[in-house]
Amino acid sequence: MADEEDKNLPNEEVIQQMLSVQGAEIETRRRELEVRASDLDNHRRVAIASIEAESADRDGSRQTLERESTKSKRFILILVFMLLLFIAGMVVLGQAAAIFDLLKEVMKYVLGGFGGAGLTLVYLSFKKEA
Repeated sequence: MADEEDKNLPNEEVIQQMLSVQGAEIETRRRELEVRASDLDNHRRVAIASIEAESADRDGSRQTLERESTKSKRFILILVFMLLLFIAGMVVLGQAAAIFDLLKEVMKYVLGGFGGAGLTLVYLSFKKEA
């Protein structure tokens, strides 16, 4: 009976082959884990670079928007100042009726601009929803 049990057991060569195969599998798995870790690190670097680029782009857009807004405000202030100078000159010359006619015409354009801007905002809000 002991001889039968010895026959069923694998010999030393088979055991050595199994151990070398298992060692190779462990080494392969270790390399796969290294590759995965490297991939994760690369993905992390790409994500960080993307976030930084987007942040820089938004900062640039914000600065451009602020600059354009400042230019618009300055332009409007200059126009208002010039209109006030014109009105003051007309008052000095005694042309009050002309001032009222001028203000009527100017208000048409100002109110039309506000109305047009309102329509544009409504149009853009509908366009975003669609």
